[in-house]
Order: sequence, then structure tokens, then C-alpha cells
Amino acid sequence: MHLLSRLYILAIIAAISVIYYQIELVPFAYHAYDRDIARLQKFDAELEEAVVQIRFGSIKHYDPLFKAIDGSQKAIKHLKTQLKHHPDHNIQRQMNVLEEGFNLKRSQVNQFQLLNPILLNAISQFSHTMTQLIEEEGHTGMIEGCFEQIYQFRVLNKINELFTGVLNYVIYPNDEEKTRLQRLARLLSNLEKKPDNLDLSIQYARKIFELQPQLSEIQRTVFAIPLNRMITDLSQSYDN
Repeated sequence: MHLLSRLYILAIIAAISVIYYQIELVPFAYHAYDRDIARLQKFDAELEEAVVQIRFGSIKHYDPLFKAIDGSQKAIKHLKTQLKHHPDHNIQRQMNVLEEGFNLKRSQVNQFQLLNPILLNAISQFSHTMTQLIEEEGHTGMIEGCFEQIYQFRVLNKINELFTGVLNYVIYPNDEEKTRLQRLARLLSNLEKKPDNLDLSIQYARKIFELQPQLSEIQRTVFAIPLNRMITDLSQSYDN
């Protein structure tokens, strides 16, 4: 009995020694992986914040997007390098899911960077040309004859309706209002006698109708990709 107790104690000591060796003396294969995980979470949050701020004009440049994309790529590259040297099936599976999600998000952000400046320029030019046009037509109406004034007044009302309608559509886009404004734009475009720059303004309005829904869909897609959850799943796979 005394011998069995000694053997039992020796077995416990041996087990503790093995655990200590694995924890303290054998280096963890994925050194500092948690820092890369934290960086991925940080850059993903910064990316989404930058999309919103750029879309609504809070910031005028795209540097935060470039920084977030570049930082995420570097973190993923570092994790993949470690995984290449120390393969693990479960971690690799989660890494593939994360990389696929990141690439999809990056492609959407690239589209955003391409289209958003065009939309912002169309909005700016539409507002500028319409404001000029309305001011000029208001002045012209005061010096025309009576019948001409009535015609000009009706046309000017329609131009004002298109102007305010498009700017409101930019803030609160919906398909029904878009259809109504497109009909109004066609009506003004088909006038035999129309103010200078009206056709140009209508071209800008049509560009807004084209791009606003595309950018709204891109933004929805960017936020719908559950990259943060994928990062969490990857982090947990290192602990298993």
C-alpha cells in the first residue's frame, strides 16, 4: 500500500512536469497571434467607420480606408506565415473563412472608392448648375412679356421641384420618389424652349439616380459581412 502511494505521487509529479514543460519550455507555435487578432478587429471597426464618414462627407479623403485595408492584409499575412510553418487543420479552416470574408469586403470597399467620388461630384455639380440656372431664370422672368412670364414661371416651378426633389432623394433615397423625379426630368428635357444648362443639370441628376442605389447597396454589403465574428471564430480556434 505504501509502495502504491509512492508510485501514485511519482505519477502526479511526472504529469505536472510534462505540463510544465509544454507550457513553460516549449514555445507556443503561434507567437503573438492575439496581437494580430486585436489588430484585425481594430482595422475592421476603423474601415466601417471610415465608409460612413466618407459617404456622408465628414472626411474628404480615403486614407483611413487604405490604412485599414493595408493593416488587415499585413495581420492576415503574418498569421498565415506562422500557420504555414506550423500547420493546424482547424485554424486553417477558420483562416480560409476569414480571408474569404475579408477579400469580399475589400472588393466592396474598392467599388466604394471608385463610385463615391463620382457620385459626390455629380451632387456638387447638379447643385451648382441648378442654383445658377434658377437665379438666372428668376431674373429673366422679370423682364419678359406677360405670357412669356407665365410660361417661365411654370417651367421654373418644375425646375425647383426637380432641384429640391433630387437633393432630398440623396438624403432619403426610395424607388417611388426616384421614378417620379425621373419622369419630371424627362418632361423638362423634352421642352422645346428650355434654359441654358438645364440638360447638363439633368445629366447630373441621372448620374445621381444611377449611383445612389449602387452605393447604398455597397454600404449595406460592407456592413453585412460578419468579419468581426469570423475574427472571433479564428481567435477561438487558437485556444482549442
